[in-house]
Amino acid sequence: MAVNFTDSVYVFTTAAVGVTTTRTSNAQDVSKRDNITLVFTASGISSGNGVFTVDASNDNSYWATGIAFKSAALVGVSTTPGVVSATLRTTGRNWAAILDPGWSYIRIKVVVTTDGRYNCVLHSQG
Repeated sequence: MAVNFTDSVYVFTTAAVGVTTTRTSNAQDVSKRDNITLVFTASGISSGNGVFTVDASNDNSYWATGIAFKSAALVGVSTTPGVVSATLRTTGRNWAAILDPGWSYIRIKVVVTTDGRYNCVLHSQG
């Protein structure tokens, strides 16, 4: 089966530069997508961390916060649990996630505790 459309978007900035303060991204329309993956990235961390979470909405007005997502590293394990956050620190600077379809819009939030640059790449197929 061919994939009709794929797209990759940096949700905070237009490139891998990232943000240095707590931010919530603009809403991203995923209403016509089946395969939604997120890659959380971090660089330049000397101390502290960045904690990523996902919000979701079906109308781009009312948002559900703390949406669970799966670790892409653990997919295929029969008991893969969902998590509601991913923490990146000096020892773990990239984290891949899979989001179940069913939402029309998502947005990503990162809470920065000390320093570093943080971003998220949203990849979707439909």
